[in-house]
Amino acid sequence: MKRVFIFVLILMMIIPVQAFGDVLPQELPKKEKSINGVFEIAAEIDNQWIKLGELGFGKFQETKEIDCGDYLKGEDALIRITQNGGGASYLDAVFLDGVQAVKANGSEGKVLSKLSKEDLDVTPVEDGITLEFKVSGNNGILSVTGRIEPVDISKEPLQFPLLNTPKNKDDIKEFYTYEINSNFGTVIADGNIEEIKNKEPFVKEFRKTGSGHPFGYVYFWVMNDEENLYVTMDVTVDNTYDGDKDYGKVYINTSEGIKEYKVSVPETKWGNTSFTYTDKVPYEHKVYEFKIPVIELGNQDEIEIAFAVYGTAVAPDHVYF
Repeated sequence: MKRVFIFVLILMMIIPVQAFGDVLPQELPKKEKSINGVFEIAAEIDNQWIKLGELGFGKFQETKEIDCGDYLKGEDALIRITQNGGGASYLDAVFLDGVQAVKANGSEGKVLSKLSKEDLDVTPVEDGITLEFKVSGNNGILSVTGRIEPVDISKEPLQFPLLNTPKNKDDIKEFYTYEINSNFGTVIADGNIEEIKNKEPFVKEFRKTGSGHPFGYVYFWVMNDEENLYVTMDVTVDNTYDGDKDYGKVYINTSEGIKEYKVSVPETKWGNTSFTYTDKVPYEHKVYEFKIPVIELGNQDEIEIAFAVYGTAVAPDHVYF
């Protein structure tokens, strides 16, 4: 009797597993461990730059350490970080035995501030960064937080609404609806978005990126006056300045078809962009402002509107709805 009871108990435990065996949990994006390039670490010793080693990084930000203790002598240490291989590279924080540098590239300016804590406020490595430290201990452990992008990066923008991913302008089917005069106001399209600081966004959507940029919210504000429609974008997921590569787009569905309005560093017909700080996150990131004449919209009481942003912050390879 006891054996029968045990058999029944085991059977009861197995049946639910079999019943739900085909219902798998949604797979989350996995971090790639591939190395795109290295940060070479050198120290100035007896007026010569001596290579201490190198640290390999991929597109996702992480922290790695190198032991420099055998080379650092005295109270000061001058350490240079350069990139070898890969695409664009960025540093978020660098510490020697847990202590930040006192100078970066010979000054106490913006680069030093960005490297003083791990907060996604990154700085490009470009031609290299030289850091001056006050040696506070004998360990000599250099901690480097950063990432290196691949040479070839995706061209797929982040689409809003999400269901438009991946689609070209003429294939877009999903829109938000904005009622004309429902948010009456004026914006100076100069790349400074202080005008909307305390206003509720028209759209706020969370996005995961496939490029190593931070996950986060993207905010959109829409308003109009008698002459123009204004769109403001706060793109917190784009914490790297990539010049002409970055852009924001507004799509408006009209009786003449879908109209596209684009703003980038060189394209300012419809507005302006900047790389700046806002109240949404503690790091520099891209913002866009659009000024579109209402005559472009046709005689509509409400409009269908969609958005796209690209800044080497791109959509994941697989988008889950």
